Amino acid sequence: MKLRTMSLAAALLIGVGAQAVEIGEFSGDARLYYGTADMDPNDLFHKDGAMGNAAISADLGLTFSDRVTGNFGVTYLTTMGLENSLVSGVWAGGLKDQLWLDEANLAFSVIDKTSMVVGRQYLDTPLVFSETWNIVSNAFDAAVLVDQHLPETTLVGAWIGRSWNNAEPVDAKFGGEFSTFGKSGAYAVGAVTTLIPTVELELWYYGISSIATAFWAQAETDISGVSIGAQFANLSPNSGDDTSAFAAKLGYGVEESFNVAVAFSQVSEDGTLNVQNSAGLAGFGQSPLYTEAWWNFGYVGAPDTTSYSILGESGFGRYDVGIYFTSANNDAGDMMDLTLTAGSSIGAFDYALAYIMTDADNQNGGDAYNTLQAYLTYNF
Repeated sequence: MKLRTMSLAAALLIGVGAQAVEIGEFSGDARLYYGTADMDPNDLFHKDGAMGNAAISADLGLTFSDRVTGNFGVTYLTTMGLENSLVSGVWAGGLKDQLWLDEANLAFSVIDKTSMVVGRQYLDTPLVFSETWNIVSNAFDAAVLVDQHLPETTLVGAWIGRSWNNAEPVDAKFGGEFSTFGKSGAYAVGAVTTLIPTVELELWYYGISSIATAFWAQAETDISGVSIGAQFANLSPNSGDDTSAFAAKLGYGVEESFNVAVAFSQVSEDGTLNVQNSAGLAGFGQSPLYTEAWWNFGYVGAPDTTSYSILGESGFGRYDVGIYFTSANNDAGDMMDLTLTAGSSIGAFDYALAYIMTDADNQNGGDAYNTLQAYLTYNF
């Protein structure tokens, strides 16, 4: 992928004429994540019930011309030997160190109000997206076209070839572990519009080769701090029954002060697929539904599931705190996730703690258990 991307860059440079390459912003972060759970038979902070990783990511922007820019990034993931003393599991990858190009793309202006990004990149669409809860996020080899010729409307077309799979650790080397998305890639087309005053409407259609097609619709409005949202999804697999889902939320917030919201979702009874990130781990990818739990993914988007959620977020002095509650119920088993978070920053250093109480019929023999997590990030 790196060689092909550089070849494309060279071709574009020839097309726009030779000129000096301008080096843009250099940025990145270093992270250390730790988590521990008292799932039977382990106590909190016991090595056998804990996980930990460290990661360093660095990005560099380049300007080739008025119409062509590039973004290149590398990520290094390691246990730092923590598995020998403090933890037995990892957040991502495995016990082997990994080093890969997480971004290697060119962005160029096709014509006025139309742009394109080609190469390895992070995506943010309802049913195919890069998840940010982990110590490292999942990138894609893709081509994304964005057009804004229509009034108050953004049109998006994307072809997605490969995605990073952090479940397949490899020895330290460039490339990481990227696997084909679907049998021969996937495509997505979408429209985001505010033509209806005060309402943002999103419509998306996906085709994942030899797996499924999917439709997503979402409408949200915010009037004087009151937010209302509705979502609808339909997933049609090549083999099996369709899955459809509906979700709604109601919230109220004051900017930089507090935010509260309640949400409800219902997934159809006879569906085959979960309503979740199709690039996430099977049965564990995040769901875009409003009721998604803070930590226990794979429940609210499952067929025949009714879910409720409540959240509250506020600032207390220099600290940001949050409380998140999700209840997901179906015939296969129930799940409750209650999470409390607190975090702050000292200059370029961010730190946060999370307490999670999980009560799920299919975890820990049906008994509730506690999880503590710590996140340390230095931004540069």
